[in-house]
Amino acid sequence: MSGAFPRVWGRFRPPISWFPGHMRKATNDVQGLVKQCDLLIEVRDARVPVSSVNPTMEALPMRRLVVYNKLDLSDAAASAHLAQQSEHRGDGGDALFMSATSDASPVVKWLLREAAQARFKSAGSLVMVVGMPNVGKSTLINAVGSHLAWQSSSSSSSKSVKQRPARRPRPGGGQSSGKSHKHMARVGAQPGVTRQTSSLLVCESPVVRLLDTPGIMTPKISSTEVGLRLALTGAIKDSIVGEEILVEYLIHLFHSHGLLDSLHQLVAGRGGRNSGAHTHASAVAAASSVVAVSGDATTHTPPPEHPLRDVDDVVDLVEHISGSAGKHDEERTRRACAYVLARWRAGDLGRYTLDHVYG
Repeated sequence: MSGAFPRVWGRFRPPISWFPGHMRKATNDVQGLVKQCDLLIEVRDARVPVSSVNPTMEALPMRRLVVYNKLDLSDAAASAHLAQQSEHRGDGGDALFMSATSDASPVVKWLLREAAQARFKSAGSLVMVVGMPNVGKSTLINAVGSHLAWQSSSSSSSKSVKQRPARRPRPGGGQSSGKSHKHMARVGAQPGVTRQTSSLLVCESPVVRLLDTPGIMTPKISSTEVGLRLALTGAIKDSIVGEEILVEYLIHLFHSHGLLDSLHQLVAGRGGRNSGAHTHASAVAAASSVVAVSGDATTHTPPPEHPLRDVDDVVDLVEHISGSAGKHDEERTRRACAYVLARWRAGDLGRYTLDHVYG
């Protein structure tokens, strides 16, 4: 990171590290399951396609599918460039760029194709799903199960795919009563929801079982900025870094690319997910105006009278809509920052790819 960092940075003590005991255990469990599994699905975050690579998972000697999830939140041009790079690289694995909340059919097609080649057809395929925290592993598993359920119910004349609601094994090895797909795997906005590995049957013909594993962070994050990028996307608990520092970092990113006016308009409630898509290496808004795009309509909004410069400006701007007005200083700042981070992670402040993917 070049240049002077904002004032909050001085109160932060790198390096960023988050590798609790359950992650260490999960790492050992995953490595021990390699010989039992036929396939691997490694999930990464399309907003941080490089930073969300866990070298330990990448080194597992298995036939794999790499899923760059949350495509709807990333810069479309950057993701398209990365997809082209991945295709040309031809490193022996497959890669998909997608949003698990929109369409899981590409993963389903890959699973059924690979499962049909299983050596032991009656036993079927055991597929391990791995990735860093909060990249969407459990959401992907639920989406795959739901898609297979829909495919089964809407194709009554076809017997090629037989599917039943996924069931979570009982501790004794038996099956619990059927559960709906939306309750297959626990999901949550904060990282670390899944803490134990569980086996989920998602398809009967061919037999496919998915192993939902805990999110595993790398024991040593390569740099402070990589840690900040991961924390900004929600892969690291906010409490590890601090909401105020993350918002200061967000302001720094917008400022370094001439987008502070855009941030002001978006945080204040104008604009949204379609307001623009940007990479870490691009500056697409002029300092004199912000371009807000909604559908086919494009409007030019004049710069704010009082532009954002630091966290205090952000807190003042959002205190009423964030519910922080009237709170004591520390709580007021925390609530306001949590509100801004939630909006950014939902895509309400635009679509961004934080990693450098060009060159």
